[in-house]
Amino acid sequence: MNERRFDIDWLRVFATFLLFPFHVGKVYDVPPYYPIKSPDLSPWLGNFTGFIHLWHMPLFFVLAGWSLHASIILRGERVALRERVDRILIPFLAGTATLCLVVGYYERVMMTGQDLSFRQYAPKFFTSLDYFTWSQLWFLIYLFVFTLLWMPLFRRLLAKEGGLVLRHSWHIYRPIPALILMQGILRIWWPGYQNLYNDWANFFYYSTMMTFGFILGSQPAVAEAIQREWRRAAVAGLLLAGLTIWGWSHPDWSGEMRHIAYYVPGTAAGYCLLVGLLGFGREHLNHRSRALDYLAESALPVYVLHQAGIVVPGWYIIHLPLPLYVRVVLLLTVSFVVTMAVYHFLVRPFAITRRLTGMKALRRQTGGG
Repeated sequence: MNERRFDIDWLRVFATFLLFPFHVGKVYDVPPYYPIKSPDLSPWLGNFTGFIHLWHMPLFFVLAGWSLHASIILRGERVALRERVDRILIPFLAGTATLCLVVGYYERVMMTGQDLSFRQYAPKFFTSLDYFTWSQLWFLIYLFVFTLLWMPLFRRLLAKEGGLVLRHSWHIYRPIPALILMQGILRIWWPGYQNLYNDWANFFYYSTMMTFGFILGSQPAVAEAIQREWRRAAVAGLLLAGLTIWGWSHPDWSGEMRHIAYYVPGTAAGYCLLVGLLGFGREHLNHRSRALDYLAESALPVYVLHQAGIVVPGWYIIHLPLPLYVRVVLLLTVSFVVTMAVYHFLVRPFAITRRLTGMKALRRQTGGG
């Protein structure tokens, strides 16, 4: 139970760095859900981001649930909760007060054409919901709230550690009908604005994914079923995802038909792709390397930093007189380089910036005689 799972680290790194192409794609895709938008948009990039959206954030919550289980087993509940304050709540508060302040200025002022200087905007950010945003850091506050809210459930699951028996590997697919009903019904009223207090579709869906991750850590039978099924699940997920994108982007379908197309086969696709990724990771990625040591440590700071690294240069790049896909590649390159440079040279070496971005304290070097 205490064995280090390097595949989980690799999957977390993969999910984190996938944010760069995903969010750069959101700058240029058709759906309006991103702080800045290019004047010209690409339906093809909408299909790309729509595909990633099916499984990307669910993967984050599944990995978070698995990591919470591992932390409780290794350190105990009290220490694990204190660790959640250090690694989730503090980066959320620090990032919201600084980086999200900057992102919000481009989203709420520059994109809307308001005549406000940054100095005029800053007080409004902290006093008015019309100007406030926690941007991509919504994931951290949801994760922190879920950890506290569902801890009684996690305790009950811990009491039944290893007790689950799956007679057939196909039982791993049994949650799909409930997930489809959850997504298809709740998203009619709550399509996905991450404000925590009125976002019940995300609330229940991502709570379920976090709980699934906790079960994955506490019940070997689930991991074994995934290991047997991951190839079939991956193929099914890709086929269902293709059907989902075809229906969602169909030019003649009504909004109701597109909703059904995205949240019926799309929810099943997302779950199957999760199973595929988890099984692939366990089979092929459960190994340590120096690259993993560096990247795994960088994952949370990069998550905190990357949105500002896209939005700020992105605002100026989207207005350059260049072809759309040249601007896509340019923004992807600039945002990655800027974010990693800030992390490596301004965050990683210093105790205060490490703490504010959820990193562990620097190890003290002991001198030799």
